[in-house]
Amino acid sequence: MLRILAATRRLAPAGIPAGIPTSARALTTTPAAAAAAAAVASARSSPAATTTAAPALIQEVLTTAAVDRPLKNAAKFYTPGPVGPVAARSILWSTAELSSHATALAAGLTEVGFVPGDRLVTLLPPGSPEALVTALAAALTRLAVVRVDPPAGGVVNIGLVADAVRRSGAVGALVWHGFTLGEGADLVGADTDADASAEATVVRSLVGAAVARADAVGAAGWVRSTGRPLPPLADLPSLRMVIHTGPGSVRGAVAFRNLLVYTPTAWPATQREGGAGAATADDPLLLPAASSAVVTNGEVVTRGVAMAERLGLGGDHAEVAGKVVLPLDEAAPGDALAVVVAALLRESLVVSPSYLPDADAAGRIAQEEGAIVA
Repeated sequence: MLRILAATRRLAPAGIPAGIPTSARALTTTPAAAAAAAAVASARSSPAATTTAAPALIQEVLTTAAVDRPLKNAAKFYTPGPVGPVAARSILWSTAELSSHATALAAGLTEVGFVPGDRLVTLLPPGSPEALVTALAAALTRLAVVRVDPPAGGVVNIGLVADAVRRSGAVGALVWHGFTLGEGADLVGADTDADASAEATVVRSLVGAAVARADAVGAAGWVRSTGRPLPPLADLPSLRMVIHTGPGSVRGAVAFRNLLVYTPTAWPATQREGGAGAATADDPLLLPAASSAVVTNGEVVTRGVAMAERLGLGGDHAEVAGKVVLPLDEAAPGDALAVVVAALLRESLVVSPSYLPDADAAGRIAQEEGAIVA
């Protein structure tokens, strides 16, 4: 489960509501951002407008939603747990919270050295809060996410992550700590005193036992790492950083929660005034590891605008049209993120029915919530 709300180590500057990232205010002051926000507002104002308004960028859709309606519920995640007459436990975020978490991760990734054009391989449950926040943060920082799809049963071949790093030249890998390791896991040579936590095990299986060895060396290396930095790896020469989602600390890796920087010293390039770092609609955003597809930032928004129109989404969450179930089994890469864009444009609530694809859970949650199935 995402520990974002417990990780707000830095508070918003005086005069700015804590729920709204300062970058959201800064973006709306630029002429380009103002024009983009106007286009988004036009797309949101009437169904007919969604077919004619110029597509905006994902970050502009998100910023407009957070500034215009910060307290509106935006995303609901059903977390793993028992179900029955009472629905599974859930996490509910407003538009301001969703924007704040995505902006915080974007700032953290920038702080530790990610730059526009870098590739980040991810192995995450597609219905988790981390997956959505990472996709939005990638748009903000102009990174490309190389997504490795985990199997429905949660037993993963870690070798697929290594292969994705090699093929894409990724500089970072983000791995979920809760998966069971299957094929591709090689723990040969693990020290007897090696950390046996889930997060250490998955990191060690990817980069080797020596890197994740538990010892008493203490803090060193990355500003946000509690252990020694990741050394050069002969088998994965492009890889500079491994990020894990677990609650603990792993030598040579960085915890996802420690990359959430809510009042950063430097904003991502796409959120600064002017400059060459401005995002474009042609920025590659999603590069599925299992295919050669390239999904751009602008393509996601274009599909989101069309989807909002096709589904007839609205802003009243008490109505069926006011809620939409996140598609975890995508018909095409980027469908889930396009649904999020569609919902943000129309003030609808996105509902993630489970962390991993589960048709039964999706049907049950859609019925309980009274939501549209995208």
